[in-house]
Amino acid sequence: MRFKSVTGDAMGMNMVSKGVEKAVQVFSQYFPNMSVLSLSGNFCTDKKPSAVNWLEGRGKSVVAEATIKHEIVTKVLKTTVEALIHLNINKNLVGSAMAGSIGGFNAHASNIVTAIFIATGQDPAQNVESSNCIVQMEAEPNGDLYISTTMPSIEVGTVGGGTHLPAQVSLSLSLSLSSSSSSSSFFLSFRRSLAINDNRAHASRCLESAVQTPSRPETTPPS
Repeated sequence: MRFKSVTGDAMGMNMVSKGVEKAVQVFSQYFPNMSVLSLSGNFCTDKKPSAVNWLEGRGKSVVAEATIKHEIVTKVLKTTVEALIHLNINKNLVGSAMAGSIGGFNAHASNIVTAIFIATGQDPAQNVESSNCIVQMEAEPNGDLYISTTMPSIEVGTVGGGTHLPAQVSLSLSLSLSSSSSSSSFFLSFRRSLAINDNRAHASRCLESAVQTPSRPETTPPS
């Protein structure tokens, strides 16, 4: 059995575990002979490669797209659109398929995911499934390069874990990340000071206050 739930701005592993525990207690009332071995049967699947996460997703599912002008490909990347498409097919798609890869149809998505996870207070061990990624490239009718990246199982949150740490808070601000937690008033104050009043002194005081005194209490890191 695989439980599914909405965990708001949190990654939610601890929340789901507590909810599953209560559900199991209800099950035991109807099935008194039931034996509970573990709340997690590894069908989640957390921090391990799995086809179920690749196919059904886990956490956030994201598709990112970009178009690079063929002039940029030629002048900056020193190659051609056709060569990049050929490379992507033979390396990221065919090569990964021949290796029996699950969700590894990319060059090095895990490098970027791990860096962002550490910098924003996520659980770096969840890089395993969060790096599931397939990169596709096509030529536009005008000759430009179209790229799409599909990542079905990114496990992230803006509350909980290490998201309250000073360095992680400052980076979240630079990325314009906010949440519905008690810290949202700080994010709102900071945004208004920049976007509406352009009061940089007030914004600086907000940032300094957040770094010195996190607006949310420490929470148990995700399991």
